[in-house]
Amino acid sequence: MISRPELYNYLLEHVPPEKLLLGKQVQDVEQHDSDSVATCICTDGSRYQGIIVGADGAYSSVRQSLYRQLKDNGLLAAHDKRPLQYRYRALVGMTNPLDPNQFALIASEDSDTRVMISHGDSPFTVRVYLT
Repeated sequence: MISRPELYNYLLEHVPPEKLLLGKQVQDVEQHDSDSVATCICTDGSRYQGIIVGADGAYSSVRQSLYRQLKDNGLLAAHDKRPLQYRYRALVGMTNPLDPNQFALIASEDSDTRVMISHGDSPFTVRVYLT
């Protein structure tokens, strides 16, 4: 798993600019048994063939199209037929580094709470794990 900016930068570094299309919204993806490529159908009616990468989250059009086709062909795994479950909550933002000793819940030896604050040149990562 990588962040969107990392994916964007990777694509800019490794894919020729004329091959990158921005501002498109995927409506559907078609995969044919005889082809090794997929067809991407956009909301503006344009169509593109190639390898499709869905990098827009769990509810992406690419993922939904893939799951629908797998289900129609009897190939969708049983656990993928269940609705997505929310097991984690993420609060994304930036703040100044915190001192874990300021907060009793974090400082307590009885707490299972874990805090990770990045160091070095990247002061923007804070992860809190509540178990």
